[in-house]
Amino acid sequence: MFGDNINAVGFFERNLTSRAEFSRTPWCSKKATAYVIDVSPSMWQAPTADDSLPIELAKKAVVGLLDVKLLANAKTDITSVLAVGTDDTDYGPIEDFDEDYEHIKVITGLEMPTLDLLRTVQHQLPQGNAPGNCLDGISAAIEIIKRHCRHLKYEKKIFLMTDGESPMSSIRLQQIVDELRNNGIEIFVLGIGFSDPDEDTNDPSKSQTKLANEDLFRDLVSRAPGSSYITPMDSALEEISQPYVRPVRPTPLYRGALTISNKNEYGDSALGVNVTMYARTKKASLPSFKKWSVLAENAQDNQQKTHEVLRTYSYTVWDDENGVEVHVDKEDLMKAYPYGATLVPAQNFDEEQFKLDTNMALDILGFVRVTEINKDLFLGETLSIVPQKEDRASALAFSALAHAMYEKNLIGLARFVKRIRGPPVMLGLIPHITAERELIYGYMLPFNEDIRYYEFPPLDRVQSQKGEIRSDHPLLPSPELSDKMRQFIEQMDLMNVPDEDGQPTEYLHKKQFNPTAVLIKKSVNHRALNPGAELPPPDESVLSILKPLPDMINRNQSLADELAELCDIVKSQEKQKRSRRDRGEEVEEEEVDIDELFALASDEQSKRTRREEGSGSSMTVGREDPIRDFEAMVAYRAEDLVTTAVEQMCAVIKEFISGDDLEKHALALNCIKVLRNACTKENESDTFNNFLRELRDICLHAEAPRTDFWNQILQEQISLISTDEAIDSSTSINEAQQFLQSASSSHQDVEMSDV
Repeated sequence: MFGDNINAVGFFERNLTSRAEFSRTPWCSKKATAYVIDVSPSMWQAPTADDSLPIELAKKAVVGLLDVKLLANAKTDITSVLAVGTDDTDYGPIEDFDEDYEHIKVITGLEMPTLDLLRTVQHQLPQGNAPGNCLDGISAAIEIIKRHCRHLKYEKKIFLMTDGESPMSSIRLQQIVDELRNNGIEIFVLGIGFSDPDEDTNDPSKSQTKLANEDLFRDLVSRAPGSSYITPMDSALEEISQPYVRPVRPTPLYRGALTISNKNEYGDSALGVNVTMYARTKKASLPSFKKWSVLAENAQDNQQKTHEVLRTYSYTVWDDENGVEVHVDKEDLMKAYPYGATLVPAQNFDEEQFKLDTNMALDILGFVRVTEINKDLFLGETLSIVPQKEDRASALAFSALAHAMYEKNLIGLARFVKRIRGPPVMLGLIPHITAERELIYGYMLPFNEDIRYYEFPPLDRVQSQKGEIRSDHPLLPSPELSDKMRQFIEQMDLMNVPDEDGQPTEYLHKKQFNPTAVLIKKSVNHRALNPGAELPPPDESVLSILKPLPDMINRNQSLADELAELCDIVKSQEKQKRSRRDRGEEVEEEEVDIDELFALASDEQSKRTRREEGSGSSMTVGREDPIRDFEAMVAYRAEDLVTTAVEQMCAVIKEFISGDDLEKHALALNCIKVLRNACTKENESDTFNNFLRELRDICLHAEAPRTDFWNQILQEQISLISTDEAIDSSTSINEAQQFLQSASSSHQDVEMSDV
């Protein structure tokens, strides 16, 4: 159901935004776009409904469209800007126009947009004093595009920003339509104060000139090629203000056969389907900042300023004999791999031996039920697998495979190798079938090294240290709390949100943008156009997707208050500010009652004592931070918990080394160091010595020996506590030294027996 909703949204967006250039082409192609801006007197005089001048709205639209092109920074995307209604006529870089157009100024020919062009549109547009003929501006834009693009394949568009208040003649309308059709140029009219295309244009508040021009533009776009369109400026600005997502050309990650049987065993008779794999999702990186040289500001030659920063690296080693640093060339460096506490130089290895002898492949190893794979184990990006284009046989076989997996509720397990001698990965293949498309999604599955195992206490029961299951514990929810929480979750269901008429409907954001990326792009654009102005605040329309629906919160506020009361949730007290005395300021001394101070101190001490007496029995050495818990129990003075802490720490260490988790092994080694230090000071030396002997037997003589862990103990020189270190120890110095030597020899014997 969720996948169908996503597809419906995508279908809606494609049809909605295909009408205009700001509809974000899926990938970069050759584009030639001309922007025609009406600068007639009416554009600078008549304010709109929101008290904005029409020219300001036109500027905002053009700057927004050019900003998209600057962010894309595509060399194949070129633009031209023309002004209609200027006092003089200036064709700029365009010469020998066949037609004699008046009151037109070509600000720039077809070229890549620059920041200077944005600043010109924003701050330096000419203000005309003569009515401009927008049809002449369209004809000039057609001529500019024709001269540059010629017969080459371009995506050609013209944008016209006007309020339609200047008189125009329709005599040349058919000629313009023919030119648009013959050259494949689409035209989009962004009309200031225009009516919606689906509404009646006979608005009595509009002038007769505006009504006539609006009908003329509607006739023009209806006969123009492609997805030409006329739209009110308000609707266009709403679409243009959407955050920009840089188009990405779909690049295949894999193009080859999807085999089902063993190709090495069955050869060409193995069942295979020619497929292409693309990345369905990929984490987008935030805009990065480049290094900028401030020293270049003081350079004399302005034309050669690049502000580029070149970085150089130097490598040095310490010479112990002479006590100085010695420079080393990069060519003299080599890689080294850690092996315990030792680094093994890479020159002893052929790095190619670390790579498996694999070929590009996508092989299905088998199928399992959907319920057999936990989706929380999926890693990384989502892949889309489709049959290769113009291969009908593969498309038929692929469809049969997808439908069979879908009907049987199966997931395919596949081995994927992206390149020759590349590392193999495991993929889970899940079919996705809708009325519009059939494909298979690939999700990366983890190896054992990729899984993190964490233990959490159960939420539905509490078990005491004696193993008793308690049903009346404060951590367990009451039936009333469970019922209220169930109601709260049902009321906050986004698939059942009341609409304007109170009817339940599905709530789903069609677009979700990264607020941080949007803020960076918006700030860079604002600072580029307005260097001295303050940066704008984050866009509330983007931040709204990160917040709950206000109506839903208000509707369920009473239920949330009941939950807060049942859960005994109270607001924490804010940290008290530092006093003036703490800040070093002079404060008038106040008289203090000494008896009152002693009474408060005595009361606080008694509270602390009662608190300590009541909490000692509940202290244990946990698995999350055993060292902190152990040190807290040893330092506890209201009750002697040293022996208990030592016994619990010993049990935790044994538990940590019983598994194969290397992180727990490292933690166990640190625990042994802390345990030995505490036993030396707290008269528990014999307890530690007995534990270390037992640990040696576990590591060397158990059914599953832990020789690697015992090797770390030997490297750290962790031995028995001798009489030289603790008075209560019954182990002499010689015995402690012999223990290490015998432990080392026993360790070598175990390794030889393994060999």
